[in-house]
Amino acid sequence: MIEIKNLRHRAGEFTIAVNLTIETAEYFVLLGRTGCGKTLLLECLSGLRQCEKGSSVAINGRDVTFADPRERSIGYVPQEGALFTHLNVFDNIAFALRVAHGEKKDTHRRVTQFAGLLGIGHLLNRRVQGLSGGERQRVALARALIRKPAMLLLDEPVSALDEGTRDRVCRELLGLQREMKIPVIHVCHSFDEAAMLADRVGIMRDGRLVQQGPLRQVHLYPLDAYVATMMRHENIFTGSLTVHGTLSVNGFDLPVMPPNGARKFIIHPHLVRVVRNGDRTADGSSRMNGRVKEIRHSGPVSAILIDGPLALTLYARPEEIEESGTKRGSELSVTFPREAIHLLDD
Repeated sequence: MIEIKNLRHRAGEFTIAVNLTIETAEYFVLLGRTGCGKTLLLECLSGLRQCEKGSSVAINGRDVTFADPRERSIGYVPQEGALFTHLNVFDNIAFALRVAHGEKKDTHRRVTQFAGLLGIGHLLNRRVQGLSGGERQRVALARALIRKPAMLLLDEPVSALDEGTRDRVCRELLGLQREMKIPVIHVCHSFDEAAMLADRVGIMRDGRLVQQGPLRQVHLYPLDAYVATMMRHENIFTGSLTVHGTLSVNGFDLPVMPPNGARKFIIHPHLVRVVRNGDRTADGSSRMNGRVKEIRHSGPVSAILIDGPLALTLYARPEEIEESGTKRGSELSVTFPREAIHLLDD
């Protein structure tokens, strides 16, 4: 278990302040915009930056807050891997063992073992300059994992890879993490990465963790518009309060009375459906007319963008779109229940 309590670090005028607990064998994905403090947090945990007094970082009950980096038993893969270009693949992977004065015979065995696990055994004599992005990432991971760390920190480890290679490396990462049963903090910007990997996600803003939890929970119930954006929501709106205390957008009234005057909300696209001839709107549901602005086809579900009082996106299967005759420019009526609306903090 990793326990991070009152961790504080100041870099110029920017300060991070984080409390976080990560269970043993948990894959935790940290999301946030560039400059929000994600990398700074990893550098504090790895010992590359000093925490302020009063901070506490414990790994399996051992206080490592002010320990030397080599004494923390943490594997750290910074952005782009930070490989030694003057060394070949074998020597890059073996570097941590040699620093720890491991025996030569054992070093060779373990390098061969981890290179095999990551599918780079055939590259051990190659120089790193000629490797592909995916191969370089595997070398960096092997170097971080070879000392069997108590915790693994990954800073955008697949950001430079093409989509196919990224997905493959992510699957390998998750498989290795499950096999080694160690906690991971994985920093990225991508909702798709988080969806592939995360047991839990944390959303960081201005040096603070503003929301954390299972991905589905954070996606369904984002705290505010920032979190909703990181969860890749498109239906984010700001309404005005009517005299009845309900919300209205461009004259379109919604059956919701926000507490404390909240005006921002999302509408979950998977709960919006197309109204066909003869369909009746259920009690408590909203119905809106609009024109199809765009249809985006992506795998088993397509997104329909509607221009109306609300610029609304809904999801539908391609066969549903074909059967209903929905196409760009066509008029459309949609309906959504009250539970499709989730209020956000302003």
